[in-house]
Amino acid sequence: ESGTRMVFRHGLIRQVLYEELPTAVRAALHGQAARALAEADAPVERVAVQLMAVPEATGVWVAGWLAGVVQVLTYRAPQVTARLLRRVLAQLPVTDGRREPLEAALVAVARLLMANDEVERVARPLLARTADPDRAAETAWQLAFACQQSGRSAEATTVVEQALARPGITPLWQARLCALQAMNYGLSGRWDLVRPTAEKALADAESAGEIG
Repeated sequence: ESGTRMVFRHGLIRQVLYEELPTAVRAALHGQAARALAEADAPVERVAVQLMAVPEATGVWVAGWLAGVVQVLTYRAPQVTARLLRRVLAQLPVTDGRREPLEAALVAVARLLMANDEVERVARPLLARTADPDRAAETAWQLAFACQQSGRSAEATTVVEQALARPGITPLWQARLCALQAMNYGLSGRWDLVRPTAEKALADAESAGEIG
């Protein structure tokens, strides 16, 4: 006994019993545990640990759960988040409404992990497909940053230019894109464009209420 709970007398006993379970049974139990923890609003890391023990993301509920917690999980466990996103996206059809937000989340976590090849692989088709102006802006911002980190500031400039040409972008994302563009111009030696672009970023940030 351990308070109101029961524990194994020794961790080795637990491990032996665990390994004696057939693989399929073990995976099913982890999947059930993950869902029970998710429904009980357990910390997202605990749910993710259970899901990682399942060879494949199991059940349609996983995509919905991940979509709701992905921002928190990204900053607590980015590598785990990336692996779960890849698993879920491999199962979701292109027509599923949850796909685009999860793809955008994978772009963000891949850039956080400096996996620039994956950023480009996921971001470019997402940009070509999405009709959401702010999702396109955010994805372009992540892609341009990845290009910049890879030493391709001219390509980063093009990505931002194309993003800014899209209609319907909110002032907040206009500001973020212009701020990044000012950096791109500086890295490319186009100093005459740095100041006006930076001033545009400040004006858009003020319009969005980000600065007073």
